[in-house]
Amino acid sequence: NSVEITYSEEPAIALMSEGNFSLNAGENKSVSVKKISALTYRVEFANIFINKKLNTLTINNLCDRPGNCKTNIQVQFTPVWADRGDVIISEIMADPFPVVSLPGKEYLEITNRTDFSFNLKNWKLSSEGQNVLFPETTIRPQEIMIICLAQDTSFFTKYGRVAGLKQFISLTDDGKILCLSDSSSNLIHGVEYSSDWYGDELKSPGGWSLEMIDTRFPFFYEGNWTASESRKGGTPGTVNSVLHNNPDILFYGVENVFPDDSVNITVRFSEPVFNLSENIKSIKIGGKAIINLYPTDPLFREFSIKAENPLLKGIAYQLDISGDIKDFAGNGIKKRIYVFGLPETPESGDILFNE
Repeated sequence: NSVEITYSEEPAIALMSEGNFSLNAGENKSVSVKKISALTYRVEFANIFINKKLNTLTINNLCDRPGNCKTNIQVQFTPVWADRGDVIISEIMADPFPVVSLPGKEYLEITNRTDFSFNLKNWKLSSEGQNVLFPETTIRPQEIMIICLAQDTSFFTKYGRVAGLKQFISLTDDGKILCLSDSSSNLIHGVEYSSDWYGDELKSPGGWSLEMIDTRFPFFYEGNWTASESRKGGTPGTVNSVLHNNPDILFYGVENVFPDDSVNITVRFSEPVFNLSENIKSIKIGGKAIINLYPTDPLFREFSIKAENPLLKGIAYQLDISGDIKDFAGNGIKKRIYVFGLPETPESGDILFNE
């Protein structure tokens, strides 16, 4: 929400004020102007820019020190930053042994799904307490890039562009959560892969990568990943061998609701839900509004919500989500009602050995 403006000569100080600048026909007002140098000023605006679109900066009046002036100066620019799903993890080599043809090294592949370049400096690859920063590197429009340990880059350069990390996430055979975040720690993409996704008993023991089937639906998990069909065991740096049309057409919705205590309730969804906080007023428990919610899962599948009134034992409560809740693909939520209650204290005979 800020720009740096460099002038050809030093401007008159009197005109360097908030009211002299606006964006997009006055829709976005400036809130501060800071002098960086004799020729450069930083102007901050009340709202963020329109991402990946042409923005128009208007300077009402501009004069140099001798008094030469211009009015209604307009400068157009296109700000670009990554939105969720713009850059995705598209291939995972969690267990390179026994080697099929590729190097016996773990790697990830990321894909830029947009027509814009992104500087990956200080982007973060994280997993269950491990956090690794990207070096100064740019992923170009529609580019596929290989990510591996810095000392392993020489093994992969013949397959495509490589970004080497000083440390690398430990990729377990059974699966784990992987998250890709930008330099502001905003989640861009993530996946919790599983060895069950290989769908092939011969490939799941190792040597073969997991590949995303349809990159248009990056948050469609089970059903959109499978074992590579390449004779090499994977396709690092190139289009996935399993690529074909595989749309995400269903958002099942609420999978489970369980109270942590009398006021805090955990809600689990079948897919990531990124607009839940925008619909907090439409979430009811027993017909009453909730007062807070926050994600407890890095992939936004699980949330903790706080009830307005404490729950009572012996009563069945109904969670009802009536808002415009959608998955990343735009599918509306199917299961939006779930009945639950506080757990009871078991009495003698309630739980028994029966075999």
